[in-house]
Amino acid sequence: MVSPDLGGIEVTSMGFKEAFVRYKESLGGLEGGVLSALERLFRPILSRLQGGVEAPRDGGIVANPDAIADRVTRIITGFSRAEAASTVSQGASEAIRKRILEFVRRRIPVDVQMLWSPKKHWICGTESAVDLAELAALQTLLSVDSAVRRVYQGGVSFRLDVEDIEFEFMEPQSEEVARARETYISGLRRLIKTLRLDEVFTLRRVSECARNEEELRRWRQQMAENHRVLKAYWYESEGCTCAKEEELGSFQELRRLGWKGTIPPEMRRYYLRRLGRFANAPNRKGVDMVLRNLAGILLHYQIGLLRGSGLVDPVKLSFVRPADSAPAELMLGRVDLRFVPRKICSRVNAAAPWSTKGFVYERGNGLLVSFRGWQELAGTRCQFKEGWFTLTGREGAAEVRADFLRKEAG
Repeated sequence: MVSPDLGGIEVTSMGFKEAFVRYKESLGGLEGGVLSALERLFRPILSRLQGGVEAPRDGGIVANPDAIADRVTRIITGFSRAEAASTVSQGASEAIRKRILEFVRRRIPVDVQMLWSPKKHWICGTESAVDLAELAALQTLLSVDSAVRRVYQGGVSFRLDVEDIEFEFMEPQSEEVARARETYISGLRRLIKTLRLDEVFTLRRVSECARNEEELRRWRQQMAENHRVLKAYWYESEGCTCAKEEELGSFQELRRLGWKGTIPPEMRRYYLRRLGRFANAPNRKGVDMVLRNLAGILLHYQIGLLRGSGLVDPVKLSFVRPADSAPAELMLGRVDLRFVPRKICSRVNAAAPWSTKGFVYERGNGLLVSFRGWQELAGTRCQFKEGWFTLTGREGAAEVRADFLRKEAG
C-alpha cells in the first residue's frame, strides 16, 4: 500500500537521491536530521538502490568444500543471538554444516528458509504497513549473505514463507484483518523489488505452495483435524506426568498425525505468554489461539514445507526463539537471530519485526532509530507523528512507515 497523500513536510536526500521522508505534521525543522539518521543506519541496504545486489551465482570451483563448509557454518551460527549462540549444540551445528556442505559441493547458493508473518501482530489500519523494523530485518539478512560471500561466492538464497493460511485459521477474520494482511504482504514485496533484492529473496505465501485449489482445501481440512486432536490432548493431559500423557488415546492420535513429543507445562506457558496483554479474553479462548497456532505448525511438517526443494534441506533462520522444551530434533539446522543488532536496540531481543514498531526519536542533540514491541507500546502513552520513508528506484517505489516519537510514556 502506498502511503496516503499526507501533505505536511517532505525532505529529499542529498546523498541518496532515491530516498526522502514525508511527515503529516511538521517536526519543527527536524526532518532533515531524520533523513540523515535513516541514511546512516540503513546505508548498506540503501546502496542497493543504486547498484542492486549481486544475484546468487555458481559457487565456483572449491578446492576444499569441507573447509568452506566449516567457515560458512561458523559465519551463520555466529549471527545467533548471544544467549542462543551459547546453546547451539554440537549436533545442531553439525546438522547445519552437513546441509551447507551439500550446497557447496553442488556449487549453488546456500538455501535459507524463514517463516514470516502475513501481517503486523495485533495491529490493523495504517499501522499495518511495513515499517523500519522490516527494513532493519532485511538489512540483517543481507549482512548474513555478504559475510558468506566473502568465503563462498555462491552466497545465500533466502526464501521467506509467509504464513497466510495458518493465520487465517488462527485469527478471527474480518475485512479489516484481510486488508491489513494484504497491506503488509504487498508492502514487503514492493520493498524487496524496489531495493532490487528479488534475486536473493523469494517471498511466497504458503498458500502458493499448493498445486491447486483442491490441495489447498485439504490443507485447511488438515489444520482443522490437527486442532481437534490437539484440543482433546491439551485438556485431557492437564496435570498428567509425561509418562501418563503418552498413554492417553488423544496423545496416540496426535502422534499418528506427526506430532513430536509432548506439550509440557513450560511449553504451554511459553505460547500463552506470547499472547501477552492481548490474551485478556477468557482462558479457553487464549488456549484456542495457541492450539490453532500449533495446528498450523504441525501442518508444515505434514506437507513438507520445511524440506525446501527436496534436494537438500535448507538452513532455517528464525527471529523468534523456539518454544521451551521443544524437541531437540526439530531444532536441527536452525539458527535464531536478532532482527536488529543489540548495539542499535537492546529492547527487542527475541522479537520479530512483525511484532515490533520501528520509529525515530530525539535524544539529546541527536536523532536515533529505535524499536519497541507492540505489546510494550500498548501499555504506554507514547504519541507518534505519522511519517513515511520513501525509496524509489528503477523497479518502482516503496513506502516504509517511519513515525516520529513526539511524546514518551509518562
